[in-house]
Amino acid sequence: MGHCSNYPLSYIYASFLTLSGHLLGRSVFFRFPTPLYPNFYTCLIGPSGITHKSTAMALAMESLGEEMRGVRPLRSVTTSRGLLQEMQARDGSALVWLDEFATLMNKKRQDFAADLLSRIVELYACPSTAGNYTGYDPIEVKNSFLSILSGSTVEWLRSGLTNNDLMAGLGNRMSFVLGDARKDNPMPKHPYWSGVKWDKLLRVQGE
Repeated sequence: MGHCSNYPLSYIYASFLTLSGHLLGRSVFFRFPTPLYPNFYTCLIGPSGITHKSTAMALAMESLGEEMRGVRPLRSVTTSRGLLQEMQARDGSALVWLDEFATLMNKKRQDFAADLLSRIVELYACPSTAGNYTGYDPIEVKNSFLSILSGSTVEWLRSGLTNNDLMAGLGNRMSFVLGDARKDNPMPKHPYWSGVKWDKLLRVQGE
């Protein structure tokens, strides 16, 4: 992907790290001392229209090929309940893909989504069960696994993300990835995926 645009190479690494971890899912873990799974909450940071964050994420997604059908990324998240419902329908696993991460942060200001941030913080640990146990239509997700691949500008993050959000647990769960745009690439070449063998990750299991 490096020859396709002038985005920072760190964006490519971060995108593939997130997708690799998501495909591995709960099949692999290491103990620290509780099981740690390879889910990542990733946000690419850079100026709009210059570092091409969305292009890097879209090309990484394109590289999934046939595996994309099993991933089916969520392009928006509105409420905690909605997120749990989508995870429940996907056997506990979900990949959230947001071109602008701050839109998710702005949802928490609305009453119907007040618990969204705390739910995302909770799901980072991939609990064996997670849910909304209200008396009316409760939801339970088993073997939860949530990944986030997103982008944002510094200005949008400052408008939507507070110190309280960071101190409440989001700060040490999100990987904020920065980088400088490389030399302009006015005649980009097409990406090629022949060397990317995503299916091999699906065979890995164990500690």
